[in-house]
Formats: sequence, C-alpha cells, structure tokens
Amino acid sequence: MYLLRKIERIVVALEKTFLLSALTGLAGLQIAQVVFRYLLNNPLAWVDELSRYLFIWMIMVGAGLGAAKGSHFNIDFIKDKMPPAVRMIFMIIARGTVIVFSGAVVVYGGRLMGSASNQITAALGLPFSVPYSAIPAGAGLILYHTLMKMVVSDPSDAAKDSVKG
Repeated sequence: MYLLRKIERIVVALEKTFLLSALTGLAGLQIAQVVFRYLLNNPLAWVDELSRYLFIWMIMVGAGLGAAKGSHFNIDFIKDKMPPAVRMIFMIIARGTVIVFSGAVVVYGGRLMGSASNQITAALGLPFSVPYSAIPAGAGLILYHTLMKMVVSDPSDAAKDSVKG
C-alpha cells in the first residue's frame, strides 16, 4: 500500500505541475498575442489555436486532479442522512458508475483520436489526434484516481467517506 500511495502522490504532483505550467504558458501566449496584435500590428495566427488546445488539456487533466482530490460535484446532505452501511453501498455504486463511464470515455475517446489522426489543424499543422488525445487522457486519469481511492483507502473509512472522496 505504501508504494501505491507514493505513486498516487507522484501522479498528483505531475498533474499539478502540468496544470501550473499550462496555465503559465496560456497566460504568456495571451500576453504575447496582445503585444503582437496591438503594439506590433502583426497578430500571431497560431496562438489562438494553441491556447484552445492548452485549455482543453487543462480541463481534462484538471478533471483527473479533481477526482484525486474528491472535489467533483456531489450532494452531501443526502449521503449524510444515510446509515453507514447504506452509505458504503452508495459509494461503491457511485464509484462503479464513474469507473464504467470513464472507461467508456477512454475507449471511445481513443477511437475518436485514432479517426482524427489524418486530419490536420489549421494553424499549427498538428494531427487532430494531438488535441483529441486529451479526452482519453483525462478520462484515464479520472479512472485511475477512482480505482486508487478504492484500492488505497482504508475500508473502515468507507462508511465515513463521501462520494466525492
């Protein structure tokens, strides 16, 4: 279990690092675009496209981090009214649903990514599989973190745990 917890901490740290880097890069791109467009009168054609793809990646990786931190939407007042045994069953069903849905998004997102590999983005000239790969990557992170919560968490905490965490 120690090794799994350590791996989980490393993955979360990598997600945070990516998000911070992407946000910094996105801000830098937008500042550069303002400078080039309004001060130099020569806008950069590729900045809007790259910013859009960075933002998509940030959303998908952020969704994975949200799963790790237990910060996705939930309705605590219903869960809090349940007896501990029912709450544990509810959590198992909720996490099972997340696992099935995330798994489906990984599979179908991978298919979408594959089918778009022969199309090229307008400004950057990248295969569309590059920005579309954010879909299975983000769903894979959600799947991974949900499975880790089921494997690594203490079973005695399951009744106290919320659907989000």
